[in-house]
Amino acid sequence: MVPGTHFQVKDIYFLFTGVLFIVSSIALFRKSKVAASILLLSFAAFFLRFFVIRLDPFIYLWDEQFHALVAKNMLLHPLTPMLYNNPVLPYNISNWSGNYIWLHKPPFFLWLIAISFKLFGINEIALRIPSVLLSTLLVPVLYRMGTLLFNKKAGYYCAFIFALANYQIEMVSGIIGSDHNDVAFMFFITLSFWALIEYRFSRQKKWLYLIGLFSGTAILVKWIMGFLVFFCWGLTIILDRDKRFSFKSYKGIITSFMISLLVAIPWQVYIFLTFPKEAYDTYFSYANHFTSSLDEHTGGECYHLGLIGQQFGWLVPFILIPAIYYTYRTLREKKAERIILISWIMSVYIFYAIVKTKMPLFTIISCPVIFLVLGNLIDTCMNYIETSTKKLSNVITWCLLLILGYSDINPNEIETHHTDTGSMQLRRSIYIHNTQIYKQTDSMLNDKTYIIFNCKGFNYIPLMFYSGTTAYANIPDSNTLSKLEKNGYKVAVFNNNDLPEYVSKDSKILKLNLHIIAN
Repeated sequence: MVPGTHFQVKDIYFLFTGVLFIVSSIALFRKSKVAASILLLSFAAFFLRFFVIRLDPFIYLWDEQFHALVAKNMLLHPLTPMLYNNPVLPYNISNWSGNYIWLHKPPFFLWLIAISFKLFGINEIALRIPSVLLSTLLVPVLYRMGTLLFNKKAGYYCAFIFALANYQIEMVSGIIGSDHNDVAFMFFITLSFWALIEYRFSRQKKWLYLIGLFSGTAILVKWIMGFLVFFCWGLTIILDRDKRFSFKSYKGIITSFMISLLVAIPWQVYIFLTFPKEAYDTYFSYANHFTSSLDEHTGGECYHLGLIGQQFGWLVPFILIPAIYYTYRTLREKKAERIILISWIMSVYIFYAIVKTKMPLFTIISCPVIFLVLGNLIDTCMNYIETSTKKLSNVITWCLLLILGYSDINPNEIETHHTDTGSMQLRRSIYIHNTQIYKQTDSMLNDKTYIIFNCKGFNYIPLMFYSGTTAYANIPDSNTLSKLEKNGYKVAVFNNNDLPEYVSKDSKILKLNLHIIAN
């Protein structure tokens, strides 16, 4: 353990490497070597994220454990997303946390995780590597967007605060609900807007195809908001009196939209043909998000506005409106781009204010806009400092960037969330203890015909991930156990001194004297 922290030495190396790249990036940026500085900033983002994903030798319950298990099962059946790959007991197709065919989330991010498992083995780090890579790749993308919209310096500041943003780093670790799904969703939606901005400046047709490709892929990650780019793009045409009635103005958006449908529709057709009951139930569940607070994810209309400080820093709620207004004025010669940015952020927050089901990461797809407007504001402030304090401007700028970077990363919060200290200590100890039980159970049961019961809470999900053995939370009745035995299955139960008599007296049932803690 490193003195003064709760980090292990083997982990802290990655943090120090990230910090070294940050300092080097700032140095190159100050010498106007912006391209090289962005490259080093991307390396910094990667090492900071890789540092965090190493800290937790377990997988989080919501929702990382479910994503991990389904992705693992996809290694053998990539077109058949399964939670239980051997459901020996009856199940409810509407119970996404205990069913068989798992269509609760579209498959693309799960395919990415499955590929990572194939390349790096089935483990916690491999589970998180796709999110690390996608989040890292957004650094040069946001720089490019900021450069096109404003200038290279604003683009750098935008990429800088994103690369070091604590909440973005935490997302790839799996600690925040919906985790890797929302990282991938944010990535592909951002790429669709990047391609749109590139198209508006270059008019090259390749960007039309990429807009459709990225939007369609976003649909394959998390459904309908993947079409967001077309709503914002459409507004730029409708609000332009010279274009709104011209069919030629709509040719590009129609082309891109058709490509997005070509990417997204085949999966929808496939699941309705192959798993019709599950597909209809999934679509019904999507619709219920608008009218009901599913899984007790409640909140008022201002729920997501109240999270801005947590997701972007305590100061952002106070400066965001001025930053957006200033960006609006900055882009007065780029009216279409102004409409795109404003409608991007407003439509996301309005849409999810209407939706009854609330989750923290629903509005994270608007975060690129927030980083863009903040980057533009920082650029203005830095220009003022350089012109008003010429002799000390270099020192002041260095100090401000280092302070901004440190507060953005917030290592104290990372230490609280991902080490054995602070408010997360009890929660982490339970995760670590149970993970040891999962792995110990796997070594005890080499025979995969065993079915494990009495796993307590949702422990059956990570137990199946680590062991590959079918598991359930509770103990079924004696008749069910007898049927399983007649069908060639062996039965094991966790013996937490709460076994019913028909189990405790059955010598054929293996009792696992391992204390698993309900989660």
